Order: sequence, then structure tokens, then C-alpha cells
Amino acid sequence: MKNLITVMILSFLFIGKTYAAADLIAGKFYAEYLQPDPFDKTKEYTHLRYDGYNHHISCKTFAISAPYNEYAGFDSFTFPAQVKVKRENGEIISFTNAQYSTGTSIEIISRSRNYLISTYGKEYKTLISAMKSDNKITFAMKWHKGWETSEMDLKGFTKAYSVLNCK
Repeated sequence: MKNLITVMILSFLFIGKTYAAADLIAGKFYAEYLQPDPFDKTKEYTHLRYDGYNHHISCKTFAISAPYNEYAGFDSFTFPAQVKVKRENGEIISFTNAQYSTGTSIEIISRSRNYLISTYGKEYKTLISAMKSDNKITFAMKWHKGWETSEMDLKGFTKAYSVLNCK
């Protein structure tokens, strides 16, 4: 009886769900879309995924996955963080409202720990412009101890970003 109830609960969880799929757009950039109807082939891209699941870009969120650490067992927390970006020309872009979060409040599927960059502001517009014009960009992130870095090869970013239709 217990197994029957478990099967019924799992069935109800998956009935009517929207499943996500992704298309390789260019370079290492995948665009994910929702497919609520298996017979409807139209695609509305929701966000970009770079190099697996390490970087996510949507019109509302920019997330960089953080490695797991000694705090990985804790859940539902967000702390202020430092995030800086170094362009090819040496220019540094600093984000004042960056956060380190479990990722439970963002609309994308990623690892459970993320550095989040606010998409509202001058710094974000500068970052997107830099990503469209540079070949490579380096992120440096810190919320507790020590800096972590992540590099992106920007080949294909402009084409990939255009499928999001961000305003």
C-alpha cells in the first residue's frame, strides 16, 4: 500500500509538467526553452547556458555556479558577495549588488550554489556590451573566503544572446 501511494504521488508530480530542452546556438552557448506540449514545436528561449551548467544568462538573472564548499549542506541562504569582471583590455567591472545564493529563488536550473549578478544597472549593460565585443572574459567572485575565478570563451555570445529577445 505504501508503494502504491508513493507511485501515485510521483505520477501526479509529473503529469502536466513542462519539460526543458536546449539547442546549441553557437560556441559553447546553449539556449534552453520550455516545451509544454510535445506536439508544439515552437520555441521560446528562456535562458542561455554556457559550458555545461556553470554559467546561466537570462533577461532577469546572470548566475555563475560556485563550487561546493563546507557550507553546501545548509539551505536557503543569500549573502552579499563581491563579483568583478576583467575584460581583455584590462578594464575591471565591479558589481555592487552581487550575491551568493543557494539558487532557490532564481528561475533557472543550475547547481545549488550561485553567484548572482543584478541585471538592473549600468554595470550589467557594460558587461553585456563587453561580452559582445571581447573574445574572452574572466570573472572573480568572493563571498566568504578566497577568490574564485571563472573564464568564458565568448565565441558565439552575440548570436546566442539575441535569441533571448531581452528588452
